[in-house]
This record gives sequence, C-alpha cells and structure tokens, in this order.
Amino acid sequence: TLLIGVDQGRNPAAVMGQHHAGGLLNILGELTGSNMGMETFATTILRPYLSNHFAGVSALVALDPAGFAKSQVNDESPADVLKRAGFKVIPAPTNDIQRRIQAVEKFLLAHQGLQIDPSCTGLIKGLVGQYRFRARRDGEMEDKPEKKHPISDLQDCLQYLCLIAGGANLGRLTRTNQDRPKQRRFSSAAWT
Repeated sequence: TLLIGVDQGRNPAAVMGQHHAGGLLNILGELTGSNMGMETFATTILRPYLSNHFAGVSALVALDPAGFAKSQVNDESPADVLKRAGFKVIPAPTNDIQRRIQAVEKFLLAHQGLQIDPSCTGLIKGLVGQYRFRARRDGEMEDKPEKKHPISDLQDCLQYLCLIAGGANLGRLTRTNQDRPKQRRFSSAAWT
C-alpha cells in the first residue's frame, strides 16, 4: 500500500511512501501546489502523478485532521474532495506538533528507518535545516516551527505519513477485505 501524507490549504502538498515489514519507511515522492484548492490539486497534480508512477497500487491518504471540517461555502471538506477523487482517506491520529515531530524522529533515529528518494528536494531541504523553530526576542524558541511554503507543508505531510506508518493500526487500515481475519463472536455473557 502506498501511504500518502496530505496537507490541505491554498498551498496543498503530498508526500508518498511505503512502510516495509522490517521497519523501513521509504519516501518515494513529494508534490506541492500553489494558490489552489484541494480539488484542483487532487485532479491536476496528485491523481496524474499517481497514475504515472504508481498505477494499480492501492493508496491510503492520511490527511491533516482539520481537513475533515466542512466548508462554510458548500458543505464539503478536503477529505470529501479526496474521497470523491477515489482515495481512501483517514485523519492523521493527531495534529499535536510535538507528537508529529516525534513520529518523524522515531524513523530518523532507527537503524535503516527512513530512506528518502533524492527527487524529494523540498523535503530534504526541510530536514537538513530549513524547517526550524524561530527564536523569540527573549532567546526562547517558538512553540511551532515557522510556516514557510513549501518546506513546512511538505514536513507536515511527512509527519502525517509517519504517524500512520508508525502506528499499531496500519495493518488494519491497509488490509483488503479478503485479507481480514474472520471476527470471532462472543456472547454478551463472556464479558460479565
């Protein structure tokens, strides 16, 4: 299964990767859009890229949890747009910046934990120093990294991807119906 971390907004972005049984998270590609909505991004950038590079591969999108909020204009969310475009979409488990960064660090610190394709130049630039916490006047660091398109957008995508790749529920989320084990039924008396 191809895992795709997606960050919505007027500058949407996506990071694609695959998690292997040995623990390796292989980052295969990155995409960014500028001054466009999720529908334009999904139909003119994301879907064509996946068709050209990953035809026939099932995909799971981990979206910024805020992407499930309905628009005030048309009662549609970015998640709805992605689902309509044919993607299986789940919310990233959290939007807490510390937990997101820890999810990436888990792979960065593991032996053979993270491998990034050299074509992911924006993601690499962010990891080597352009994604950072700005210092305040008092010398303390800001609570959140600075927002700098497209670097911060790609880092957000990587964080969402790492959250689901490192989660215990990944196998459950990526299995097809044929792969799912049969559920055992217990009587209600079993729990009393």
